[in-house]
Amino acid sequence: MEPSADLVTVGRIGRVYGVHGWLTIHSYTEPRAQLFAYQPWLVGHDETWEALPLAGIQQTTRHDLVQFVGYDTPERSRNLTGRWLAIARQQLPVLAEGEYYWHDLIGLEVVTPAGETLGIVRDVFSTGAHPILSIDGERTHLVPFVQSEIVTHVDLPKRKLVAKWDPNF
Repeated sequence: MEPSADLVTVGRIGRVYGVHGWLTIHSYTEPRAQLFAYQPWLVGHDETWEALPLAGIQQTTRHDLVQFVGYDTPERSRNLTGRWLAIARQQLPVLAEGEYYWHDLIGLEVVTPAGETLGIVRDVFSTGAHPILSIDGERTHLVPFVQSEIVTHVDLPKRKLVAKWDPNF
């Protein structure tokens, strides 16, 4: 489910954990613990978003766990599994010139410096060294997001990105 333009998806609710209604959380933030700095969360299901206050947070090396107010049994909490977590876009810090949130890159048209269309950014993910743009066009391109060397220009208002990339690669 895609939130409105005013919301940014920051995670997803996983499975129930334990007998007191705790839930695992899958963070889409980097680092993953940054998710907890953004409050309140909006929990989404079927085009509906509601703010659910947290009753508790537990962070371990393996899991990030939360308990929502009013969800203190596994049976009740199970109703939240699989739902999206979003925040209002204005909660995000303003970035410096030349920095981008990954979610803002999704949907950009990617062209070469010669004007050849590679496709549309469908996903951004990390391999550890640098982010990778997954671009769907006539073929799928996995293009490293290395500014200046490969990605030479990003124009968010025009929804366009220029990348030095061989369309046949």
